[in-house]
Amino acid sequence: MLWTVVMTLLDDDCAHVRELISSLATQLNCTKLPVMPQRARELLVEYFVNVMMNLDALMCVVCLVAWCLGFTTSDYESEVLEVRITLM
Repeated sequence: MLWTVVMTLLDDDCAHVRELISSLATQLNCTKLPVMPQRARELLVEYFVNVMMNLDALMCVVCLVAWCLGFTTSDYESEVLEVRITLM
């Protein structure tokens, strides 16, 4: 998932990579001024939640929990599929 990659790159060892990814906050109109990677993370997570809650609330929550627990994309995508099948 694209958002998982963005969050991972905000923790990259290379300062230049962190700065480039932080610029997404400006490009997505989360802020008008460039920000530090830590602040960019906050703004981008807020943006992610605002967008995803309208599209797919379950996936939004699963992604946030997976990021907090450090799971990879494939780990939780299969879990979400199983939950959706169970709920149907």
